[in-house]
Amino acid sequence: MLDLYKTRDLGVASFIIAKGNEVHHIEREERLTHFVFDNEAKCKDLEREYKFSGGKIEAKKFYDAIREAKRLIFAE
Repeated sequence: MLDLYKTRDLGVASFIIAKGNEVHHIEREERLTHFVFDNEAKCKDLEREYKFSGGKIEAKKFYDAIREAKRLIFAE
């Protein structure tokens, strides 16, 4: 069984991407897009860091990650 983490939160997904993780795949459910990543435990830690600890990261990395996440949303 794969150790996957799924989120539909663009900010969380972008933060995880900016921290050097690649999207395993995306899942579409009607109008919602879910980002799926490997390593659930690591991603949950990053989610907590983003939501509760201020999630320190370079602005440019976060901006680029948001652009990448949006590209995945609007692909196809």
